[in-house]
Amino acid sequence: MMTDWPPEYDRFYIPSPDEKYWHQNLETMNPEEREQTIILPKLQAQLKYAYAHSNFYRKKWDQAGIKPDDIRSFKDFEALPFVTKDEIRQDQTAHPPFGSNICVAPQELARVFGTSITIFLKRLRNAVPVERCGIK
Repeated sequence: MMTDWPPEYDRFYIPSPDEKYWHQNLETMNPEEREQTIILPKLQAQLKYAYAHSNFYRKKWDQAGIKPDDIRSFKDFEALPFVTKDEIRQDQTAHPPFGSNICVAPQELARVFGTSITIFLKRLRNAVPVERCGIK
């Protein structure tokens, strides 16, 4: 089973039309076993990836004294600090146009989505034209 992050899928995989499941082993696995052998390792890999690639999360978790390897169980997730909308807004203002929470170079972004129209309209007033962002 795949536990790497970011995941890489076989884009050409399609189960047989007579198959009841897309991935039978995964979909019929005992839920507790799936949590421990699939879900938790994927979440841990995602935390490591975010820590390695996002200045925002690395700084936030460092300030809280948390490293990705500290998260060894679902209970340990409670130690991670919450992220607020205000923190995201402040970070985006300090690091336009996307903030320091993105984990890829801006050139690798395919789509950008807003969370709500009110936030979008507020941000639109302060938006930087894409030509000025140095994105090609």
